[in-house]
Formats: sequence, C-alpha cells, structure tokens
Amino acid sequence: RVAYAGGASPVADVRQQLAVWEKALESAKLDGIMACYAEDAVGDSGGGKAELKAFLEDAIAQGALEDVDVDLDDAELTVDGDKVRVRELSIEGIFGTVYLNLDFALRDGTWRIVRSESWQ
Repeated sequence: RVAYAGGASPVADVRQQLAVWEKALESAKLDGIMACYAEDAVGDSGGGKAELKAFLEDAIAQGALEDVDVDLDDAELTVDGDKVRVRELSIEGIFGTVYLNLDFALRDGTWRIVRSESWQ
C-alpha cells in the first residue's frame, strides 16, 4: 500500500476543496467554481469543462445562482481507489433542489472534480 503524500487525509483535503467550491458557487464566482474542476472533468451528458463553463455562464447571467444554498450536511465522502466520491450533496435555489454526486481526483497535487452527475 502506498502512503498518501497529501495533507491530513484524502477525505479531509476534499472537504477543504468542497468548501472552496461551495463558497464560489454561493457567490456565483465563475472563475472560482471552474478552478475546482479538472481539465478532463466530465458531466452528466458526457460534456467537458467547456460545456460546464458555458452552462454556468448562462445560469449566472439569468440570475439562477442568486441566493443559491449548497448543503453538504448529508453528503457522504468515501475513498474509492484514487478518487474521493462525494454523494448526495444538494443545491437549493430558484430552480428548486438539485442533488449532485461528485468524484474528486488528484490533478497536479490538488483534488479537483473529475466527474459530476445531477438530478432533481
């Protein structure tokens, strides 16, 4: 078994990244949100980071991220091989409630989102 060379633990490090992502999302800061995603990130539809950015730009322009609330209280974080999986976090806003599953992986020494899936 290879020792983890990051911070306290993969789960603790991902929790820190989730806090950064949450703050950026709740502030509708596009650059901050996108910085949390790996270049090779893939979403529900198979789209990549460019598609996610276009989607978020639209959402911000339409005001859909105003007063958005990210709830990590019920999210479950587990280590699965070289990834940390975050299950069932929720985002509430004018669009209702959206649930997300996120997979994080190390990219250049930082945990980044590499896969996301959402449902309502």
